[in-house]
Amino acid sequence: NTVSDFVEQFEKLPKHEKKIIIDFRDNGGGLIYSATNLASKLWLEDKISTILIKRDVGAVPFADGTTKKAILKGYKTIVLINGRSASATEMVVAALKDYGVVKLYGEKTFGKGVAQNTTIIFGSVLTYTTWIFASPYGMYIHKLGVSPHVEIKVSFDDLVYKRDPLLQKALKDIK
Repeated sequence: NTVSDFVEQFEKLPKHEKKIIIDFRDNGGGLIYSATNLASKLWLEDKISTILIKRDVGAVPFADGTTKKAILKGYKTIVLINGRSASATEMVVAALKDYGVVKLYGEKTFGKGVAQNTTIIFGSVLTYTTWIFASPYGMYIHKLGVSPHVEIKVSFDDLVYKRDPLLQKALKDIK
């Protein structure tokens, strides 16, 4: 329900300037379909948000339910990321970066750009890769991650003293 929940809460906001900060830090991902639907519903009108690489088929666009009216199109958007932003989250930020619709602030993401299945064989667990993901412009995510436009590191002292230099920089820059 990620997309419908976001839209519902967004529509409850009072009238505002077309500026938004989205925090994807520490977001380990989720369902691929939810992630790609989020990207298309919020920012990407009629654009492919992910490319699947399947060994037996080759590269194919991901059928992600592109939309005619993205609700955040035209918004000045900053997305916060870090090394624990992973998997489906990385698919979203890679697409948004490719199309130039957001500025990414923070640290390079984790780098998990594959989908895997697990099965039990002879009492052992076997995990195998079924898909590899690339951004719409062909950037591989796996083991590489997605680099931010503005790199900001959060120090140990920042965590101890509950400071958030990343959010502070984003709030300053979004004005």
